[in-house]
Amino acid sequence: MGVSLLASGTVAQAASIKIGQLPDYSDISVDSITYQINAPLGRARVDVVFLSEGFASFCGDDCSSPYDEEQLLVPGLSYSSTSSQVLYTDVNGAITVCAELATKNGIFGKKTYYKPTGLCSISMSKETQTTDDGFNQTNETDTAVIFNTK
Repeated sequence: MGVSLLASGTVAQAASIKIGQLPDYSDISVDSITYQINAPLGRARVDVVFLSEGFASFCGDDCSSPYDEEQLLVPGLSYSSTSSQVLYTDVNGAITVCAELATKNGIFGKKTYYKPTGLCSISMSKETQTTDDGFNQTNETDTAVIFNTK
């Protein structure tokens, strides 16, 4: 567990990458994150569950849940079958271990899952963008979803 070193001895630097965008709700928060893997392809993604009372009002009568789950691709996120780890590789080639294979006892026996190491996280920030339709300019505020490493 922890940060891996490159052959040159370089330690992975903290990174922040925009990986998604949501409507602007003032009460939005991250409820949970899990890592999903495709072992044969060496690929990984982040499944993020967001919580906001605004979601229920946004979808009207079709739903009443304050939760929204998004599957998000993170450039540089991969799965290593040899180490059974979810890895983030930055643009310089430095590697951060985001999650490791773990087991836990459940009511139906042992279950395997990818336990986060705490070195990778999801945060959000407000973004205002100006759109121009050729006649008018309008400002729209959205919530950017950010993948962070320590």
